[in-house]
Amino acid sequence: MEERYHILGFQAVSRLSTELESVKNAAAVDAENLTGTVARLSHSLLKARDFLNSEMKSLEEDSGFHKRLKSFVEKYEVKITSLLEEEKRIMELVKNTGSYFHGANKKDEGLRLFVIVRDFLIILDKVCKEVKDKPVKSHKQGSHSSSSSRTDATDLRQKLFPAIAELRVDSSTSDDDD
Repeated sequence: MEERYHILGFQAVSRLSTELESVKNAAAVDAENLTGTVARLSHSLLKARDFLNSEMKSLEEDSGFHKRLKSFVEKYEVKITSLLEEEKRIMELVKNTGSYFHGANKKDEGLRLFVIVRDFLIILDKVCKEVKDKPVKSHKQGSHSSSSSRTDATDLRQKLFPAIAELRVDSSTSDDDD
């Protein structure tokens, strides 16, 4: 029975990396570079709009170039504004997620959270591979009785949790009282 739980647990843990594939992809994103690129696009678009409103005013507004440039600026102003708003929303979600799992940080770690999870998943994959490749040992206890293993478990709990030893209810004494 114990081996069945071992196998089920191993299967669940080994699938974690596949289920969190998007985290690995997010870890590859350089947030500062992405933010800088969007900011540069926004700045270039502003320059194009200023050029359209100043230098191009002297040309005929009916010219093909003027119409195309005006259409381009109007179309991409909306798209870049949307990108900037989406970036703010995503970074706020990342910050909230980091605060939830790591506590309130004084510094903004940005997408570093995804790098940490990605590194954990790499280690987890490595351990899962090692466990999978390791030969299975039999856990049969031919000479130990069930009462002996129960005593061993009780001793282990007492070692792990000594502060609550006096609060424990011993199962053997509660059966005798009835």
